[in-house]
Amino acid sequence: MELNYIKTLLKQLIKEEINLVLNNLNEGRFEDVALKFPEFKDSILWFKENNLNSKYIEWLAKQFIVNGFSEQEIDKEDLLELLNNFDNLSEKNVVKNKDINSYKSLYDLRNLVEFSQDQLKSKELNKKKEKKYETIYSDGDWLVTQPNSMEASCKLGSNTKWCISATKGNNAFDNYSSIGTRFIFVFNKQNNKKYAISYVPDSNEIEIFDEQDAKYERYMLGNLLPENIIKIINSKIGFEAVGVTLSIFDIDGNKIYSSETANNIKEAIIEAIENNVELKAANLQGANLQKVYLRGANLEGANLEGANLEDANLIGANLQGANLYRAKLARANLYRARLEGANVQKVYLRAATLQAATLQGANLQGANLQGADLSRANLTGANLEGTNLEGASLEKAELQGANLQRANLQYLNFSMANLQGANLTGANIAGANITGVNLEGANLAGANLEGAIISKNQIKIIEPFKDSISSYDRIYWV
Repeated sequence: MELNYIKTLLKQLIKEEINLVLNNLNEGRFEDVALKFPEFKDSILWFKENNLNSKYIEWLAKQFIVNGFSEQEIDKEDLLELLNNFDNLSEKNVVKNKDINSYKSLYDLRNLVEFSQDQLKSKELNKKKEKKYETIYSDGDWLVTQPNSMEASCKLGSNTKWCISATKGNNAFDNYSSIGTRFIFVFNKQNNKKYAISYVPDSNEIEIFDEQDAKYERYMLGNLLPENIIKIINSKIGFEAVGVTLSIFDIDGNKIYSSETANNIKEAIIEAIENNVELKAANLQGANLQKVYLRGANLEGANLEGANLEDANLIGANLQGANLYRAKLARANLYRARLEGANVQKVYLRAATLQAATLQGANLQGANLQGADLSRANLTGANLEGTNLEGASLEKAELQGANLQRANLQYLNFSMANLQGANLTGANIAGANITGVNLEGANLAGANLEGAIISKNQIKIIEPFKDSISSYDRIYWV
């Protein structure tokens, strides 16, 4: 053990001694050249102070003479950069002829360095292409990558509608890449949201798309991604994609509110409400608002397309005319919320509370309302075509003139609901409780009533559809 320690110590001492000798030689070389060319002494000593490799200084001093430079005419910063670049290229073996004295002029050396730098860039670019893609950042929630080939773009962008990730038809990756466009893909590991950011280096041009290829305005990036991810993107693309200040805009792009302290858009919204800021017509497309407290908030005409509002408190909120297309509202509380004329198409409202909510004229086509509580809700004239309401409660709900064509109403509690004039053609009402329901003028053609529980006093209303109703003989009359 002692012997090994002594060997290590001796090696370190020898290394330090060699470095000391070399440093003395280098210093001596600058002094010697300064004595040979006294008219350039100040410049020579300047290069020494700025750590130029001493093996280049005599050649450089000779170039001062050849070019007829005076001390004042020497561009020291430029020459230092040139010789440092030559030195770096030599160390990387990009330059084959490393002997500085073989170059007759500064012009020859500069041409060589520029050519060699282009070669190095090309080499590094090919390496990047070989690597396929670069992982810029990754943690438990986010992944930020940069595809360097069409193959990588297709792999990373699978299950998106991006033309640069298309595996069928024309793929535009190579076309865009050939004109200098680069791409950054950002993936949210928690909700599977994907964003493609296209940019042209040194041009300040940037475009943002989600996995459905919906385009977002530049100012909205701060509402989609957390501050640390935006900073990483800014650093990678070389210019500020967007500031980290979180702002809320309306659907026309006008700023409603800005926060310097909020860490995410949810905090910015809460802060805005606390400051009595009106969120009417706010553009919150794709925003992550899980468990947000928006009780009584005025979101009339707001754009909440694709937003995540799972477990949100929206009691008494005003969402009249709002766009909630494909939004997620599982387990959200919308008790007494107002959604007249709102676009609720393909919204995920599983197990949501919509008791006494007002949805007159709302478009709920294709929405998922499994297990939702819509008791005493007003759905007069609402469009529920193809909606999944399996296991939901519509007890005492108003559905007069509502469109429930091909809706899934299995095991639904319709008790005491008003379905006067409703369109139930092709609806699946198997196992549902329809006792005490007002079905006057309702259209039940082609409906499935297997195992449905219906009051005997409704026979006259249902009998005209007997021939088209599926499993008429399996209705439970009570």
